[in-house]
Amino acid sequence: MIKKTLLSPLFLVYLFCNFAEAQDRGFGLGIVAGEPTGISLKNWQRRNIALDGALAWSFAGHDFIQLHGDYLSHNFSLLKVE
Repeated sequence: MIKKTLLSPLFLVYLFCNFAEAQDRGFGLGIVAGEPTGISLKNWQRRNIALDGALAWSFAGHDFIQLHGDYLSHNFSLLKVE
């Protein structure tokens, strides 16, 4: 039998995968699933430059918060995707 604590995260992953969509401009908000769990954001500065960050916290009994930020440089010619 699958534990009840495992079913909730799996259901959320299934739910979000059904309407997940990539973004190539503007501002985006998302979730960080797993351990730690939290929210993420991405703000496009130019066509190939974006700022990305997340704030996450632990549900596994550890009292910690994770905060990170990234400067992203995208190379769209590396992989061709339709």
